[in-house]
Amino acid sequence: MQWQGKIRPAGIGLNSVAGWQSALEDRAATHMMVMSDDMQPVRWFSQHTAAAVAAAPVEMVALFTGVRRHVERARQIGVHWVRGLGLFGGNGTVLSRAVVEDFLEFVEQIFLPVDPKCADDNLYTAYQVSKQLECWATVPCLLEHFAPRESTIGHNSPILTGRTAPWFEADLPTPVDWQANLPAALKVPPAVGTVTKRLLARWP
Repeated sequence: MQWQGKIRPAGIGLNSVAGWQSALEDRAATHMMVMSDDMQPVRWFSQHTAAAVAAAPVEMVALFTGVRRHVERARQIGVHWVRGLGLFGGNGTVLSRAVVEDFLEFVEQIFLPVDPKCADDNLYTAYQVSKQLECWATVPCLLEHFAPRESTIGHNSPILTGRTAPWFEADLPTPVDWQANLPAALKVPPAVGTVTKRLLARWP
């Protein structure tokens, strides 16, 4: 990807894009993830993540979701997954290599010319909606937003205090049967906010 004019990887959205670019440099990687700087992983994170990604029948797996009603409903019906559009967030989502390459192409051709300062969650949702790519989110979450008001790189916000995991166990037992009741994974309506809708309306 070539950064045009004075645009540089700065701000939340472009920092995330730069992270995905860096991840692609590992030529042997089949899947990759960019994690926010204020996330706490479960114990045995690598093992849990590998097992979850292997079980999910999609190329986009979110390890964190802050939508409490979805997670609580999934627990009630005994499934480990919430699925739908708009679950791909900047906290920690695993993508296949092919999806990362396509996402970066989408960013270069559509996102940068229209709104290079777009927040990462809006960018991710717009990509999901435009491509109709479903994301599956783990239940329980494998990441916790342990300091939503603070960021080690300066992106602090006083309005994000509620964005924590509805179900997170730091010492989550291993293994988890991520394939249990897989066909019954909870499908939720598209989560597309007003900002993302406006952006989508401006894009071709």
